Amino acid sequence: KDIASIKFSFAPYLKIIIVIVSILLAGAVVYFILYKFIFKNKKGGSRQTQKLPPYENFLKNVALINFIPQDERVVTENKLSSLTEALKELIYDEYDLNAPSETTKELVRSLRDINFKDDITNEINTLYTEIDLIKFAKAPYDYDRLIMFLNRIKEIGGIINQDFRARNNEVKDADI
Repeated sequence: KDIASIKFSFAPYLKIIIVIVSILLAGAVVYFILYKFIFKNKKGGSRQTQKLPPYENFLKNVALINFIPQDERVVTENKLSSLTEALKELIYDEYDLNAPSETTKELVRSLRDINFKDDITNEINTLYTEIDLIKFAKAPYDYDRLIMFLNRIKEIGGIINQDFRARNNEVKDADI
């Protein structure tokens, strides 16, 4: 038997595909406009939040960290991570360094590159190494040691802020 010849026309299907793609593009544009102008204004309003100076931001972040003897290890590790990140952010914001998520070794190398005080650099290295051992469950910890870490990092943050201000004053004096 002969095969019947059926004519196939691609044009109607092409029109349907173009209509569907056009609808999707129009929907994406409408979604973008709604999200950009309506939803963002509801969240923040027209008021912009002011960014805190680096040292005040550091103090705010450190004040949020409260070690409790009954905390589980995971909670303590997260608090230690927040503590070390607060100091790293202070350093990177004050001295305009890049990549605040560096490892301890990279942080120490960056501090040495900007000729930071050796005694503070060594202390940061020692503290961060001890904290890293606790964070990665390679060393035990006790409550007194956690409080010592918190207080020492607060002190180091103050020293870093004083050093930064002293460096800025030297630069301003040199410019005059």
